[in-house]
Amino acid sequence: MFQIHFRSGSYCMTFWYHMYGTSVKSLSIYVKRTDGLGKPVWTKNGNQANNWLRADVSISGSTEFNVSVT
Repeated sequence: MFQIHFRSGSYCMTFWYHMYGTSVKSLSIYVKRTDGLGKPVWTKNGNQANNWLRADVSISGSTEFNVSVT
């Protein structure tokens, strides 16, 4: 897991991911405002094919916040 800190505002988080194979679990993006992770704003589960895939995730907050990738 890693976290990215954002100032208040709206953002588009773009990243590439590769989730291939029978043992692949999940990849999730969470917006963390206070304590705990809350609900994911984006998630993929299981095998997504043997390709690099692009994801564009809209995130926003009225105060500073962290985005956690797990």
